[in-house]
Amino acid sequence: MQRKALRIRRKKLGGDHPMVAESLNNLALVLLGRGDFDSAEPLFGEALAISRRDLGDNHPLVAMALNNLGAVLRDLGRLDEAEATNRLALALRLKLLSKRHPDVAYSQNNLAIVLQRQGKLDEAARLHRDALARTELALGKDNPDAADALDRLALLLAARGDLAEAETLLTNALGMTKRLMGNEHPDLIHSLWHLSWVLKQRGDPTDAGSLRREATAISLKGGNYSVRALTESCYDLADLLQVQGKFADAEPVLLDASAYLQSRPSAHRFFQRAVIERLVHFYEAWDHAVPNSDKDTKATDWRKNSKH
Repeated sequence: MQRKALRIRRKKLGGDHPMVAESLNNLALVLLGRGDFDSAEPLFGEALAISRRDLGDNHPLVAMALNNLGAVLRDLGRLDEAEATNRLALALRLKLLSKRHPDVAYSQNNLAIVLQRQGKLDEAARLHRDALARTELALGKDNPDAADALDRLALLLAARGDLAEAETLLTNALGMTKRLMGNEHPDLIHSLWHLSWVLKQRGDPTDAGSLRREATAISLKGGNYSVRALTESCYDLADLLQVQGKFADAEPVLLDASAYLQSRPSAHRFFQRAVIERLVHFYEAWDHAVPNSDKDTKATDWRKNSKH
């Protein structure tokens, strides 16, 4: 449907019309949602170029386009480009919008996620805390965006070893999301999965297992959105552990994502390909960090899987 809308608008309006940029963005969001990052990236890029030509560099829609492009660059692993793009989006929103506007907090969170994957954890933590404060000022303390901000901050704290505060924040985020969205909404998956990991680290395998099963059950009822929610929960945690050199802790998290996708054969092939590529890069990085650890053999094995 989105492809058809794009073709019609290109034909009727030409290539540089704002509604063409809107259709490009909508199609790219669909592709992003099902994990087809390679196809989404040029569409977001074209939408940004059209918006800049039509609206100039200082417009909220340009900031939105920058934000979307930054997200897919992050998912593609092009972190330096993602950081630069997200910094532009944040700077533009700070310039154009109220400092209490929720879109400012949204851009802060997006930049913080990139910085986490680069190992810039102190700046990422400051951005997450500021984003949470802005979100609560703009929307109140009881809303889905505040719950997401709590989860993001808690995950970073957990990976750095502050398990007590992480547990408190994740429990609050989970309770808030259940109150607002019900007990089976896919937005619960992140906090359920992350809180499960925290409780396991704190020596509570029983409650950890219960939360893990709850997250999996919710994800199995949904489509690509639910698949992405669970796999991203694994990837975000694994990335934070890996940048701190905690490869042995990160490995089972990535293998959990792989096992989950094996239980979802109907999941889009891009999710299957993405987890294999992540495991290949993970074992290569581990072998580079710890020479002669034989992790390159595991990378080779997973690379063979990608060809099947």
